[in-house]
Amino acid sequence: MGKVFVFDAAKCNGCRNCQIACKDEHVDNDWSPIARPQPDTGHFWCRIEERVRGQVPKVRVSYVMHRCQHCENAPCMAAAPEAVYRREDELVIVDPEKAAGRRDLVEACPYGAIFWNEELAIPQKCTGCAHLVDAGEAPHCVDVCPHGALRFGDEEDLAAEIAAAGALVPGRAGADRPRVFYLNLPRRFLAGVVVDPEADEVVPGARVTAENLARAIRTINEKRRALARVFEARKADPVPISGKDALLMMQIAFFDDPVRCAETANKLADELEARIERGEGVVPAGTKRILITGTPLAIPNWKLHHIVETSGAVVVCEEMCTGTRYFENEVDEGEGTLDGMFQALAQRYMKNNCACFTPNPGRVADVVRMAKEYKVDGVIDANLKFCTLYDVEKAPLADALAEEGIPCLGLETDYADNDAEQLRTRIGAFIEMLDA
Repeated sequence: MGKVFVFDAAKCNGCRNCQIACKDEHVDNDWSPIARPQPDTGHFWCRIEERVRGQVPKVRVSYVMHRCQHCENAPCMAAAPEAVYRREDELVIVDPEKAAGRRDLVEACPYGAIFWNEELAIPQKCTGCAHLVDAGEAPHCVDVCPHGALRFGDEEDLAAEIAAAGALVPGRAGADRPRVFYLNLPRRFLAGVVVDPEADEVVPGARVTAENLARAIRTINEKRRALARVFEARKADPVPISGKDALLMMQIAFFDDPVRCAETANKLADELEARIERGEGVVPAGTKRILITGTPLAIPNWKLHHIVETSGAVVVCEEMCTGTRYFENEVDEGEGTLDGMFQALAQRYMKNNCACFTPNPGRVADVVRMAKEYKVDGVIDANLKFCTLYDVEKAPLADALAEEGIPCLGLETDYADNDAEQLRTRIGAFIEMLDA
């Protein structure tokens, strides 16, 4: 059935003995007709890649071996069938004589495992140390691995490992059918500690399970729906809740117990919907309606809302992370595996149209859409001085709103109250202009 390699990332400590052994075996050594000498530098027929995940203090370091995959459907063989051949033991060899001048073979390998020898004008790669295999020995890289992370042998002898293994590039495995198999490749992980809120103690040995993560996803989605109900009520005229109160709800949502937050927000939404039924509002119907967009407004930043709502208008929506971005786009609850849930979480957060993705037409489109949905009379684009990316988007946002006939006021401020009266003058003038 042929030979295979099996690499176990969990056993590799990054010593790079295999990488050095490859150089030792092939630099200045001519193993024709299997391989000509490897150059001193520039070629890595066997290479160990260091993968660092996470950030301090939660960091994981793993090592992954890169080499020719000796594919059953090798792309290099398809590109040059007269120059690349497969041996009976399934090792794929680039014939150094027939492949002379074939620089295109370097690009033919999707794994980056073929290198160009400038001096000899030939493409070269891992041969699986076929000359040693023919002598009944193991490839040099396998022989020097001190932890058994790299193994080589008959496919039937390594069947159990192969059954549990994956591929270096999963997306190509079906087409190329590589014969280098990988165990325990580094995966995404969640870093941190789990705390028991009742005991106020860290829970040692806590693990993320599919069941627990699925439950957490459902819980946070329920919180998102509850917050969305409150914002839906703010579309009414007269608006049943002040913008400052709604902003405080969103700010607290970042810290509150998610189950309690959802329950409380749903109770608030029930009350607001009842107010709407009775035609009650915190301001008279027809009060000028303002949407605030831009930099998130964390506790205790209520300055803009206070000024707007004491200047004859009411804030009915915040298009920001302390606003609609926090609850829009739920996480898909249909995934059943940890990997699937991690992917669903990533996809949800990548849908957020934050200015950190500049250029970002999605955020501009969101602001225009919400301005219409909440029937606003004007938009205030607020940028805190440290958040340059929102400042970059100020002009295209103003242009898009102007095309829709929606007035926009751009402001730059910070957490201090030093500019409060200056802002009051500008915001007051903007609201008066909306009456004109």
